[in-house]
Amino acid sequence: MLAVSSAHAAPMIVKMATLAPEGSSWYRVLQEMGESWKKASDGTVTLRIYPGGVVGDEDAMIRKMRVGQLQAAAITGIGLAYL
Repeated sequence: MLAVSSAHAAPMIVKMATLAPEGSSWYRVLQEMGESWKKASDGTVTLRIYPGGVVGDEDAMIRKMRVGQLQAAAITGIGLAYL
């Protein structure tokens, strides 16, 4: 759960990548999570999802998180090996 005080919170966009294709059940779960974050933060937190591997494979996702291009990634056990 994400807790943010909207009275003092600046707008935030969380960029998240996944191999899950757009429209899949996993993608829909991520969308619902983003909607929950937005509601809990009074609209200050937005989840931007990059589905279907459009930013690269899991190794690329990890690299992009390390340099700050992504803030999150939904990865498999195989992707965890890159950590």
